[in-house]
Amino acid sequence: MPFPNFKEKHKGQSLFSPTDWFNYLDTIGRLDIQEIPEDVVLVFSKGIRKEILQQHETTKVSSLYDDFYFLPERNVGVIKSFPGPSATAVLMDELGALGVKRFLILGFAGSLQPEIELRDVVVCDKAIRDDGVSHHYVEPAKFAYPSRSLMDTILKRLQVHEIPVHVGGSWTISTPYRETVEEVKHYQKAGMLTVEMEAATLFAIAQYRKLEASAIFIISDLLRERKWKPAFYRGILTPKLLDVFSKLDDAPFTS
Repeated sequence: MPFPNFKEKHKGQSLFSPTDWFNYLDTIGRLDIQEIPEDVVLVFSKGIRKEILQQHETTKVSSLYDDFYFLPERNVGVIKSFPGPSATAVLMDELGALGVKRFLILGFAGSLQPEIELRDVVVCDKAIRDDGVSHHYVEPAKFAYPSRSLMDTILKRLQVHEIPVHVGGSWTISTPYRETVEEVKHYQKAGMLTVEMEAATLFAIAQYRKLEASAIFIISDLLRERKWKPAFYRGILTPKLLDVFSKLDDAPFTS
């Protein structure tokens, strides 16, 4: 059976939209939205969000989202998302309808290649669409791609600060506990640098919604043949991610 089950699903018109949702909230007096930033960084860790709030002046954007903050000195929004493609899809759909134009994932990923070690920085230039969500937005294809101009801008920012960066493809899969040995070997051989849960979804929805999107990963674990080497909760990953965030400078999405 093909996926999605309904043929050419991506061509269909949605029965209701994010705008319809916000219009409904407005009619019942539940629409609480302050000024919406055009640029938003998605993080997936409460610890990362907490550190950013401690290091920067922030204002809360909306009571609709518990973890959505605006950093006025950086002219950027930061939102903590739940991990996975479905949560990413809902956030992008809604925030895009509210006026966000550019999205950047700043998260963790597993390394598939021996030359890419823990705490390395990877900028994703394509993502295998094994996420289960992207096919509901755009026609079936092997890869989803970031916005080239946004990716190039971010690469320039990192290079100015002399941060070593790997650039390459990622395998996006929604089920981390079903990353099989056979799949890992296959995508290693195919040259994919990383594995994570959100990039293909982010890129596909950006294409569908006519938004811009890019992704930066910090390597958090190593997938080597039949061995898995994690480094979570050891105090070495969060400082690296925060350093990368600080090096993006003001308004990190604009050249």
